[in-house]
Amino acid sequence: MKKKLTILMIILIGLLVGISACTDEETGKEDKAKDKVSVEVETVSKNTISNEITLNGRALPSSEMMIMPQEALKVNDIKVNMGSKVKEGDVLFTLEKEDSDKTIDIKTSVEGRVGAINIKEGKYTSSIQPSMVIVVEGNPMTISLNVSENLLGELFIGKEGVIDISALEEEGLKGKIASISSTPGENTQLYGVNIVLNEELRNLKPGMIAKVVLDTDVRKDVLVVRSEAILNNGEKDIVFTEEEGIAKEVEIETGLDVGDYTEIKSGLKSGDKVIIKGQNYIEEGSKVDTVRGEE
Repeated sequence: MKKKLTILMIILIGLLVGISACTDEETGKEDKAKDKVSVEVETVSKNTISNEITLNGRALPSSEMMIMPQEALKVNDIKVNMGSKVKEGDVLFTLEKEDSDKTIDIKTSVEGRVGAINIKEGKYTSSIQPSMVIVVEGNPMTISLNVSENLLGELFIGKEGVIDISALEEEGLKGKIASISSTPGENTQLYGVNIVLNEELRNLKPGMIAKVVLDTDVRKDVLVVRSEAILNNGEKDIVFTEEEGIAKEVEIETGLDVGDYTEIKSGLKSGDKVIIKGQNYIEEGSKVDTVRGEE
């Protein structure tokens, strides 16, 4: 009987030891899991980044002819309307010659469209304002801007811009800088810049307001990381990279910051995995678990 009890006791002790060992093993696994910090990573790569500047401009003909009688005379008959297409020799309007029943025909010497009419029948022409403006055929409308001196270094002939014209409900139009004035306006001290649209808009009229977005501070083919990944410890800028589940602190030199992304001049290379979420809760050598982002 005693022998049976002894055997039973040995079996019970063995079971208890086994259960304890399993519990310790599970607890160890849980502790190790608790030691890891969940993070999100992103692989460093090269890209092009830039700032943007938004400017307001107006649509203007790139070439036009002013119709301006030499003397102020009464307008007898206007032969055209706004937007009318005219050819060389067409009569635009007639004037009454004083002390005479004769009228004077005012003709166009160019082919184009009527871009402005500043006269009325029965009223007199002005000696300081053109009676009509003819937009020369074959010359597209341009978007005219005025920019400050500090922007000139960012602009060049052929630089592309994105244009919105609210009056026509047109957005995302593409255009290129066609000319940049070499001297500023006497009153404004601003430099004139003209942009030609890539595609002609037939319904674009002189004076229509345009919003133009231009890239500035362009950095091509540079290493970039998300700005949120960058920390400053009071002395230097750092990021944390992930290598085989371990966080590594890396000192970096930054360049252009465009908000969401920042240029990296030194400290990282293409292919490095930078921690972009959870970096505030780790330090050099911390164990990390990548739960989002790129594995």
